[in-house]
Amino acid sequence: MLLILPKSFQNGGYGVSSIALICSSIVTTFCVLKLIEAAEKTGIMNYSKLGRLAFGRGGKVAIEVMVALT
Repeated sequence: MLLILPKSFQNGGYGVSSIALICSSIVTTFCVLKLIEAAEKTGIMNYSKLGRLAFGRGGKVAIEVMVALT
């Protein structure tokens, strides 16, 4: 991934790629803060259990698959 990044910046344009990277980091930070807030309110510190509480059994399975794929 690290070796592909400079070529991606060149292909996408340095300005647009930088803006996209900054926007992505802002959205990721926002999502992490919301996840931490939800974990503190519920007392559940596990992705799968939090997904089950929020979305039911399907949410738990979806989160487990996404974590496994990453």
